[in-house]
Amino acid sequence: MRKINFEKPIDIVTVGFPMVEIMRKERDVTFEEIGDFSGPYPSADTCIMLDVAARLGSKTALLGVTGSDTFSNVVIDRLKNDGVDVSHVRTIDHKNTIIVFVRYEKDGTRHYLNRDDSAAAEDFSEEDICKEILKTAKCIHFSGEIILMCSDDRRRRALLYMLENIPDDALVSLDPNFTEWNDDVKDAIAPFLNRADIVFPSEGEASKMMEMENDESACQDMAENGKIVAYKRGKEGCRIYREGNVTDIPAF
Repeated sequence: MRKINFEKPIDIVTVGFPMVEIMRKERDVTFEEIGDFSGPYPSADTCIMLDVAARLGSKTALLGVTGSDTFSNVVIDRLKNDGVDVSHVRTIDHKNTIIVFVRYEKDGTRHYLNRDDSAAAEDFSEEDICKEILKTAKCIHFSGEIILMCSDDRRRRALLYMLENIPDDALVSLDPNFTEWNDDVKDAIAPFLNRADIVFPSEGEASKMMEMENDESACQDMAENGKIVAYKRGKEGCRIYREGNVTDIPAF
């Protein structure tokens, strides 16, 4: 693994777009049926990750854009209150925050209905990447969800610009978090996977990324190539692959 400078003042920097979730109260109720919802709840995977890290004592910062509507305040205020630096998040007037309606089946399966029309996330660009803050971060984190959202040329250039401006002495982590896998997804994630020092695959993701028969072989292969792999197994906790060693960590 590369030599990391752990003396930098910010622990984690990532990019993301605040969103809110509005959830069905009861399970097995379709979106077509009349029924009760609860929320809005602050959401978005990188926002949640930073918020948890801040609550655990890390210094964290978010790059990105958000809307000027009330739902944006739901997320931004939560992040501020929990200690996340949101000073580099650009607010775009007359643009909306992404709204995700969620419902659950009895077996825990989730179904989503996204409302992202006229969302601020569409206007994300290179100007939203602060090179100076990247220089001060110990770790820069990327999410597959964000990478796949930014499939258009302008937003793709912004993410690659961020990747290109990460100092050599910074740690880079990647949570694959993809909902489908095909050649387009593979190509989109490839440069971020190549640079990543730590990878956080969920069950099924490692084998797809490495095009191997099972997750264990894929995780071992990544570890043999110098990466730390934190294989997420739900209630079974995590399995850490590093430099030929495998360690099981119980669920939190």
